[in-house]
Amino acid sequence: MKKVHTILFTIIFLCSLGLCFNTENSYMAAVVDYAHIDGKYAKEILSANLEQYLQLMRNASRDLADIIVFPEYGLTDIETMYEVVYQNVSNLEEYSTFVPDPELELVPCEDRKMENFSVQLINISCAARIHSLYTVVNLLEKAENNETGNMEFFNTNVVFDRLGKVIAKYRKIHLSEESFLKPGTELVTFETDFGVTFGILTCFDILFKYPALDILSLPNVTDIIFPTAWYSETPFLQALSVQHGYVKTNGINFLAAGLQEPWKQDGGSGVFLADGTIAESYITASKQTKIIIEEVPIIEEPIPASTCVNPIDDNKNNSRTLRKKRSAHEQLNDIDNFPITRENISEYTFEPLAKGPRTLTQVCVGEKEFCCTFNVTVDKSSRLESNYTY
Repeated sequence: MKKVHTILFTIIFLCSLGLCFNTENSYMAAVVDYAHIDGKYAKEILSANLEQYLQLMRNASRDLADIIVFPEYGLTDIETMYEVVYQNVSNLEEYSTFVPDPELELVPCEDRKMENFSVQLINISCAARIHSLYTVVNLLEKAENNETGNMEFFNTNVVFDRLGKVIAKYRKIHLSEESFLKPGTELVTFETDFGVTFGILTCFDILFKYPALDILSLPNVTDIIFPTAWYSETPFLQALSVQHGYVKTNGINFLAAGLQEPWKQDGGSGVFLADGTIAESYITASKQTKIIIEEVPIIEEPIPASTCVNPIDDNKNNSRTLRKKRSAHEQLNDIDNFPITRENISEYTFEPLAKGPRTLTQVCVGEKEFCCTFNVTVDKSSRLESNYTY
């Protein structure tokens, strides 16, 4: 009997350290569509949003999430950064923190006395440890340039493991109206104890081959983390359409956490699955934080590109489909009020594509100043019923 008690104690102790992990073929993901809290001073802004983050981590833990993703600029807000830089770029230091090199395997929660780390970095590390929760948070990173001695600032996603250790940091490569920051250069991935290797992108990065496609060529990457503060514009750049399109094209799982500022056309979060299913997505005209928690199947091997032609049966009577329909219905009235910018397509050049099995079409602007050639092959061997959704 004593031996049994010893074994049980050992199991419980290991789990408390985050050393137990799910051996099933799925994991629980939480993404946060976050309504930022404004303020007048750096300490006030950071403290208020940190408090919300810690509560959201507690909520995710109660729902047995394995990983939680927060949006871009959730702690600081991009407009605040513009105002600070306008006054004096050095004021960014109040909003920023040093971030340890993941190779050092540091746990900020254990190094509270180190002045290099901000209160936000330390407390989130502690919360990740307490709740045994992989945590991805976007923040303003500062780093001293060894050659010039000047302080440089980065838009950085920091990843904590279940012990609160910094295991990855990704600096946004393609900055969008962030001239006060320095772009990153490196692709970043991280592994988890539930057998998934994640790649990381931030917002505007998704529109560029490097890193959006190149990250998928790295070993074992099947899932993507995507913190964003996306400015929606129709018809080409609506947040949820871009996110879902990337998933349908590449056959990966995708965790998107959006900053929710609808008055600036910002918003759009979701959990998208490799087979094209939208586990849940969310966009709103209201200022109200929402946490999405969904079960994500683990991809044993990459999904072939042909996935894109497989229609999803929206009539299938399962809980996920019903939940998705209810969620969409609840948003209908609200989303009508979401302000959105529209691309002026009056100056675009349009040419119809021939309907033959193989079409070669050239479309030019003006007097052939700029031309694009489209080589399209249509395969009619697959007899699919018409479907207005994927």
